[in-house]
Amino acid sequence: MPVTIHAIIGSEDIIDAMDLRCFGTRPRTWLYKLTYHWWDYALIAFGLLMLVAGILTKSLLHIGGFWVPGWWIRLAGGE
Repeated sequence: MPVTIHAIIGSEDIIDAMDLRCFGTRPRTWLYKLTYHWWDYALIAFGLLMLVAGILTKSLLHIGGFWVPGWWIRLAGGE
């Protein structure tokens, strides 16, 4: 019984808040369409280029890799 009463009271608060903000009377104005600019595409291309370069460097030249601190390995029970 207390859970049901609390749910009803809480929903009334939400309804009042939505009414005070005129929710549902007109389209939401705080949402806007996301448009990409040239610098967004440049950053995406740079990120993909870095990813491909890292993969090729590791697979072809065997340089690099995933480094894990020794204390972290010991913490996990390795070595």
